[in-house]
Amino acid sequence: MKMSSLVMQAVTGSAPAVDLHVYKKRTQFGEVWRRFRRSKGAIVGLIIIALMLFCALFANFLFDYNTEVIEPNYDEALETPSAKHWFGTDEFGRDVFARVVFGARLSLYIGLTSTTSALIFGVLIGAFSGYIGGRFDSIVMRVVDVFLALPSILLALTIVAALGPNINNLILAISIANIPYFARIFRAEVLAIKDKEFIEASRALGANRNTIIFREILPNCLSPIIVQASIIMALAVIVSAEFSFLGLGVQPPTPEWGCMVAGARKFLLSSPYLTIFPGVAIMLTVLAFNLVGDALRDATDPRLKH
Repeated sequence: MKMSSLVMQAVTGSAPAVDLHVYKKRTQFGEVWRRFRRSKGAIVGLIIIALMLFCALFANFLFDYNTEVIEPNYDEALETPSAKHWFGTDEFGRDVFARVVFGARLSLYIGLTSTTSALIFGVLIGAFSGYIGGRFDSIVMRVVDVFLALPSILLALTIVAALGPNINNLILAISIANIPYFARIFRAEVLAIKDKEFIEASRALGANRNTIIFREILPNCLSPIIVQASIIMALAVIVSAEFSFLGLGVQPPTPEWGCMVAGARKFLLSSPYLTIFPGVAIMLTVLAFNLVGDALRDATDPRLKH
């Protein structure tokens, strides 16, 4: 059948139909992936993120939350790292390694949830503001500028202080503080392409505003948004640790890296491992997302040839 179809194509001069849009998308994705994987830092970052995700997803299979993470065991208090307790134990006899593993779940949850929320609302604000334009755009952007004029940490700190210290309020504060950044970036991308020929063609075919924004503009503006999301994810992990360290985020005895560092301050000289291990976990996570973000920025920039 294949041979006969090829003969017919040769005789008739016809060629198989090719979806150029799909082919172009695959080619662009392949080029971005080729550039991305050539970065050693990106591969290191992906490996670290994969390990953190493994800890977050399978923490319950690795350790018992109640007996090893929450409940005190004073008979094993402040034991140094050993074969039984890889990262030692804290002042309550709880396994530090188990708490660091469960801390990965909480830190990634806060970072991912707050970043996703900020991305969704920021993209919606930037998309409609940039596409509609005029007075609506001016009013929306002035409101965004007001939030951008405030340091994001100070804004988040104010929100948490007003609403109270807990995980949900911390996620809400980090999300609100980062919405303006996504809105500004996406608005700039919308302004750059909203008058392109393919957008004009969609209007001529009768597509409404929502269809144009979500089916035509959004897929062509994802690259800078993905890069910004990886950077905000790293910042969200830092901010959640900072707030928990200050007592405005996750509250003890819930295992969270910043909270663990705060609780171990009084043992900084006698048992430094209590602060070193959660501190290293924060550092590695933030480093991994920054490495991936830098590699994505370089891979999606058409001006850079590798």
